[in-house]
Amino acid sequence: MTTETSALKKISTQLNAGYRQFLALDQPSTMPEQQQQYFIDQAITRHYRVQLTLAGDPETTMTGYLKRGPKNTVLVTMPHDAVTSVAHLNQIQFISRLDY
Repeated sequence: MTTETSALKKISTQLNAGYRQFLALDQPSTMPEQQQQYFIDQAITRHYRVQLTLAGDPETTMTGYLKRGPKNTVLVTMPHDAVTSVAHLNQIQFISRLDY
């Protein structure tokens, strides 16, 4: 009985290690460009509040409403703040909607 239990624990440990290795990402993944553009278009036309995750070390986030900016940029604004941030499309990794 103990031999079966120890064999089962060993297999379980090996499986867990295999899954961890399989799921480990060397670099953070990004949204596909078409999906990113679609999400940006939807956020602008439907006035969604979104969070942008930007590439870099460390990752930076911006939260607000989007508007088109000059030359492949988007403007991120909040209605009650006087600050407008600019994000270049190449910097954006993820877009997530916040106002469900």
